[in-house]
Amino acid sequence: MSPGMIISGCSIPPAGKGSIAGNPYLNKNKGNILSELEVVSSLMAPSIRSQIYKKIDDSVGILSLTTKYDNLLMWSHYANDHRGMVIGFDEKHPFFNQTTTEDDELRHLRKVSYSKKRSNLSLNNLDGLAGYMVKSLEWEYEQEWRMLMPLVDADKVEYIGNQSVYLFKILFSAIKTVYIGARSGGAYKEDVNNILSANPKLFHVELVALKTDDKEFSLIPEAVD
Repeated sequence: MSPGMIISGCSIPPAGKGSIAGNPYLNKNKGNILSELEVVSSLMAPSIRSQIYKKIDDSVGILSLTTKYDNLLMWSHYANDHRGMVIGFDEKHPFFNQTTTEDDELRHLRKVSYSKKRSNLSLNNLDGLAGYMVKSLEWEYEQEWRMLMPLVDADKVEYIGNQSVYLFKILFSAIKTVYIGARSGGAYKEDVNNILSANPKLFHVELVALKTDDKEFSLIPEAVD
């Protein structure tokens, strides 16, 4: 199943935040940031974890995707209670593999793992971005994949209050399917269909409407003509 991103009918969190000026993490020619993490080795031990993550958070954004376009709980949480949409992407598209070196930890899709234990991040075990690829078992139902991107590569930065929102362009050719929520209504479905029909670069995109199953707690996909 192609990864999809719940994108409409909800508030989309920014890819990252914070200042990028003069940050040693943002060397675009280096995919592996382990060497940059060594600069925090002089920090006081009690705050080492938070300081490391703070520096990474100020430098790296996360695109979060899922392989489950029909998960009831995620539709409720992330798409305005089934009134929004899910965009399905082609995971083989070049956008999702922009690695610059063999050991690049950034710029490509990576599967999130789920565990009872947190990643062991310490002065003696600085394991790159491993902490950003592990989540609690409570979130396993999301079947998440992540793509970590240097914020310096953002195509545009928007400022909302004191929050910086880093935007990255995704080509239309990377989009395969648009799923319409079961509670979206006819007008919403028509608006989305008109957008897809009006742009030749989106003619290849399949529009699918979801409806609730009468017998089971599940969603049924139906192609929209």
